[in-house]
Amino acid sequence: MIDWKAYQKSKINAAVRTWLVDFLKGKKIETAIDLGCGPGNETVYMAKKGIKVLAIDKELDNSIILSRLNKKEQKNVTFLKGLFEEVELPKTDLVAALFSLPFCDADKFMELWDKIYKSLNRKGYLLCQLFGKNDFRKDYKDVITLSKKEIGKLLERYDIKKVDEIFSDVEGNHKHFYNIVAQKK
Repeated sequence: MIDWKAYQKSKINAAVRTWLVDFLKGKKIETAIDLGCGPGNETVYMAKKGIKVLAIDKELDNSIILSRLNKKEQKNVTFLKGLFEEVELPKTDLVAALFSLPFCDADKFMELWDKIYKSLNRKGYLLCQLFGKNDFRKDYKDVITLSKKEIGKLLERYDIKKVDEIFSDVEGNHKHFYNIVAQKK
């Protein structure tokens, strides 16, 4: 089992994911959900850009997010502590699920996937990462890995803007994942 609190503390000063930064350039995003926000690095970035963000995490620590925002920016963030498979998702322009979806309850994954789709406004965006079948976590009982074909099936209701398949070796672990940008049709 992963110690999520320790993970969050280790990532508080990590850089905001560049593909989120690049995605947001030139886009008019007013509302976003940071699904599995962890230490809130992306939540903080979006709030500073004036985006209203709902930060969701089962190990949510509001203080590590709020401490990096001024009073005005703090008004851009609301918090919801809980398993994202079980919380209600409001309508939004963007769902950012950055390295979080593979850790949801496998029995509830499809229900969550549908919930995400329904929460997106017309022409809303989904930014997410999904683990591929060759990821080192493929044998972990609490991690979801998917084939390219399975991911293609999941994205059928979307206009696919970008799917990058990533292979890397980090600290002896073979990582295999997909960076996905998809727009609701």
